[in-house]
Amino acid sequence: MKFMDAPLIIHVVYGFSVGGLENGVVNLINRLPARAWRHAVVSLTEVDQAFAARVTRTDVGLIALRKARGHALPLYPRLVQLFRRLKPAIVHTRNLAALEASVPAWLARVPVRVHGEHGRDVNDLDLTRTRYQRVRKMFSPFVTRYVALSPDLAQYLQVRVGIGAARITQIYNGVDTERFRPSREERVPVEDGATGHIVPAADSDALAKSIVGYFSDPATARSHGRAGRDRAARQFSLERMVEQYHALYTELLHHHPLPEADAARADAHGGHGGV
Repeated sequence: MKFMDAPLIIHVVYGFSVGGLENGVVNLINRLPARAWRHAVVSLTEVDQAFAARVTRTDVGLIALRKARGHALPLYPRLVQLFRRLKPAIVHTRNLAALEASVPAWLARVPVRVHGEHGRDVNDLDLTRTRYQRVRKMFSPFVTRYVALSPDLAQYLQVRVGIGAARITQIYNGVDTERFRPSREERVPVEDGATGHIVPAADSDALAKSIVGYFSDPATARSHGRAGRDRAARQFSLERMVEQYHALYTELLHHHPLPEADAARADAHGGHGGV
């Protein structure tokens, strides 16, 4: 496959500036195989150029639509025009604020529309607001596949929103396990008896007993530490995250390919760029 023949992924976010979600997009763009995928980022609001400098690839289009407050409906014609011109194989929206872009992507006949849920909304920390559930349900016909960054978000989509399990893929947000090592303050998932010990909440005596136990049994302490490190690298590393997204995009595009005529028109327009 020639580099310019690689399928284009358009990542749609509310804003492209410093944040965990946005940093995950940057890591994905920088680390997915360059000959397998091309990328563009569409920000419904602004693009922070200082943050955008973290993107190391020089062929990534960065588009700021400068949306006003309120719904994105006034942007639909512009988004449809943009998607029709660039002919992406995949449009990947993230979080509730960007979910609306799945509709223009569907209208533009983008083969694959992926939506990622990256965390809990500040106004819905317990995931119980029925209004948000209804909105997600309303837009679900326009989404090909959902990506939940945690098991509880996957369960939320399935149980509260009503998305079928087959349409949900769970992928953890990856961490550079070479650059960042778990600190004493960092909370990481524990496998009881394998990577640590789980004690009852608010039971300080049980916690103290568990900690003291490591001092009297340094072999177990080392064993749990190594097992925790191995689990972090196996399940939560950037490499694992990139592998899973690459496999997901490849699978979806296999089942929903970009028509050859559309791919040819996309190349004639130079792949992607600003508007």
